[in-house]
Amino acid sequence: MTGLSCSSAKRLSRFSVAIIAACCLNAVHAPEAVAQETLGVVPVPASETELLTADYVNKIPADGSASAPVVSFDEIIELALANNPDINMALSREEQAEYLVKQGKAYKYGEADLVGQWGPEYNDPSANTDRIVDTTPGRNVTLRITKLLYDGGVAKSELRRREAVKRSTMLETRIITEDVLNDAVEHYSSVLQFQLARREAESFIAEMQALTKKLNLMFDAGAASKVELDFARARLASARAETGNTIASLNDALSNLEFLTGDLPPFMAMAPFDVADLDLPQLDAYLEDGYRDNSELLLNRTNRNAENYRVRAERAKFRPQFNLELRSNVIADEGGHGESRGNYEAKLNLNYLLWDGFSRRNGVNRAEARLRELQHEESRLLKELDRRIKLSFNQINAQQITLRATLDEIASNKELQRLNRKNLELGEINIIELIDVEERLFNAQAEAHRIRSDIYRSYFGLLLDSGRVTELINASQGNFLSAPAMTNQ
Repeated sequence: MTGLSCSSAKRLSRFSVAIIAACCLNAVHAPEAVAQETLGVVPVPASETELLTADYVNKIPADGSASAPVVSFDEIIELALANNPDINMALSREEQAEYLVKQGKAYKYGEADLVGQWGPEYNDPSANTDRIVDTTPGRNVTLRITKLLYDGGVAKSELRRREAVKRSTMLETRIITEDVLNDAVEHYSSVLQFQLARREAESFIAEMQALTKKLNLMFDAGAASKVELDFARARLASARAETGNTIASLNDALSNLEFLTGDLPPFMAMAPFDVADLDLPQLDAYLEDGYRDNSELLLNRTNRNAENYRVRAERAKFRPQFNLELRSNVIADEGGHGESRGNYEAKLNLNYLLWDGFSRRNGVNRAEARLRELQHEESRLLKELDRRIKLSFNQINAQQITLRATLDEIASNKELQRLNRKNLELGEINIIELIDVEERLFNAQAEAHRIRSDIYRSYFGLLLDSGRVTELINASQGNFLSAPAMTNQ
């Protein structure tokens, strides 16, 4: 199967292997420039081709004489992942979970506490003094060391549960990262689609303006009818309105993309890979990988593991608890000004709760109910995943078929365009038929750009759903990997 070359990006800071998720970044193929055919008329001044639609970025002439710098897909991904608030919040939750695990390990080491009391005491009668009533200094210093010996497995199960919770937070970070990547794919593909559609539209408008100008001259000379001139003007107005909608959609896509990346300079988007190089393996390969590596399923299984340990901990509360306690007291509280006594103890403490109003039993029942809920959730996730993978896979195949048909239509319309323009010079073509072919060509080219963008969205969504994240980003080097044709591992 065909593989595409890798494109590199800077190292992403603070990302661990568990949160890595990305999209396939491939050798960039510049969009094919649309060849401009002349109509044999005087070129229209640039000022006459300007649109009266608000457009605050990416003013790229249709003739390609000037263009903004190219910002590739991997650069957009890097900007989207860097300093993303949602990802940073998820990383903070990972840090909290790490400390929660360390806190849970404390039971292994026991506890030591020192308690001291100092203050005057009024004693009546007073001992160890020649006064019957006396106020004497009071001192009580206690050093105590306790170590848990046995609690039925409560502390150990709780530690294992916290370790599972830590893994869950890492998977949650991975899911958030995948969501950011999916949004970046969506918006970048839209920018690419509408930038190319805009170039096609501006080229079409320039041609229609030139043709309308020529028809004006022909009408004045009696060589064209009023119907033909009005038809040309109507199609020109329609093209301007459609281009205005395209520019508005482009600006919306740019706004959505900048929400992820921050402010962007004017730029040209590039295709992440040539859809002709996309060769999908069998559907079963994606389904098998998805059942094994999908982030939401992994999170569900990790949460179930954590809940299993919670059930164990709740059941362990029915068992007794044994503690070893070492205590040392230095006491001076019996009167006198200098007398004190020491007390040293070593005890094995037993604590067993006989009755709690069914609190422990209800705790077990609640944990088991939560475990059953997660099992049902897994069934739902499997059904949704199966549907999404099949839908994306089938959509890609259908879109590739549609794209091939659209490209055939473009080739046919270009040939008709060439013949019509030649016949126009000879006066042997109906103007309405000529405009109709020009408009069909323009619509087919815009449709091809839309289909390509849809393929990018469907393909990257398929990768994320099937859990092929380790093939998309090299975590150790920060290099984005790409291989649109992948075999099942």
